[in-house]
Amino acid sequence: MTALEIAECMPIPMNFGGVQSSALGPAQRIDRLGSRWAFQFASVPMDLEPDGRRWGALFDQAEVEGGIFRIRQPGLNVGAPGLPLIAADTPLGRSLPLAGLTPGCVIRLGQWLSVIVDGQRYLDRAMEQVIAESDGTATVTIKYLIRSPMSEGDVVEIAVPKIEGSVDGAFGGGWGNDRTTSFSFTVREDA
Repeated sequence: MTALEIAECMPIPMNFGGVQSSALGPAQRIDRLGSRWAFQFASVPMDLEPDGRRWGALFDQAEVEGGIFRIRQPGLNVGAPGLPLIAADTPLGRSLPLAGLTPGCVIRLGQWLSVIVDGQRYLDRAMEQVIAESDGTATVTIKYLIRSPMSEGDVVEIAVPKIEGSVDGAFGGGWGNDRTTSFSFTVREDA
């Protein structure tokens, strides 16, 4: 069985913060811990047998156990970012100190990355462009506040970022006389 080919993909911010208004002063942006991402995916049509049957069974399993899905970035050439890691213990904030990057590697504004902390992936995107220093270090600002303390040596997925979480949705789109089917589903980060 081949990888699931995706026809459409849409990020959904799950932002728990907001703007607090006041009659006596300016509005103020309040960030809250726990903001995260979800993604909606739709597959290309596939033959019902055997691919539709097999993918349907895998989605049944993912609904119970969760899933991990690659976040493709069409048109973005990530290049060879090296073997990026968290460079120092980072318990909070929104800045990720990185080491192990290829010197001169560029992490672009809006580029997705994921960090594996104690076996759990956390997805986010860069809020500015940064270029790795000659020693392979850089500091990347991400959109949401860090949800789980990160430790020196935690793996950072830049070349192939992934979202991990609960999977739900209309898994089988049914089938017609042409004996094809497709799938649509949502992956929500749980942590």
